[in-house]
Amino acid sequence: MSITWTCHGCGQEREDEWISVAHFRVKLPLSGHVVEFGARHCNDRARCLIEVAVALESWAKAAFNAEATPAVHVLFGGFALCGTLCGVPAEWPAGHTWVRVDQVSQITCELCRLRSEEPLCR
Repeated sequence: MSITWTCHGCGQEREDEWISVAHFRVKLPLSGHVVEFGARHCNDRARCLIEVAVALESWAKAAFNAEATPAVHVLFGGFALCGTLCGVPAEWPAGHTWVRVDQVSQITCELCRLRSEEPLCR
């Protein structure tokens, strides 16, 4: 039995040897925290890497903007799904609140909304 992963670029499930992970780091302007995003892609298909790169850049831009803008986040595993806020909700800056992942219509944090669509969250 071999390990398989789903490519975030094409959505196809493939064996471990055909999947790589691309990473993107962004330093948040107010807190100075560094947030790292990762996404799996087929390592033999350039198109998958391009799709993943576009998604990672989008997530990074959303994280950069989310820190300073009060928003409604998704609470997942006790923390903001976007990863831009450190700590538990009681430690978040004023104006930042949370909802459950199934309350999609109330999510105003762009990155939380994007990440809430991932299969892991459903």
